[in-house]
Amino acid sequence: MTVKIITCGDAQKDLDKILHEVCAGHSPVVITDGQGREAVLINRRDYESIEETLYLMKGPENYRRLLDSVEQAESGKTCSKQLKDSE
Repeated sequence: MTVKIITCGDAQKDLDKILHEVCAGHSPVVITDGQGREAVLINRRDYESIEETLYLMKGPENYRRLLDSVEQAESGKTCSKQLKDSE
């Protein structure tokens, strides 16, 4: 994935356009001040997804379960379950 890098000045001038690109395309943008400080602007849903993934993978037991589940799904070892209606 190619990450777009822009200056603070460009971000200020085109913030509405940049915000639209980030939200619509799920493409993060790095904003730099030219003096070594950088920040990343990302879609809020992408950020929340990253936070949830980090939380779920924090504990070693949960991390193992998640990896096992991914391996099972990738190898076709899945099953279907009928869920009850919530009504």
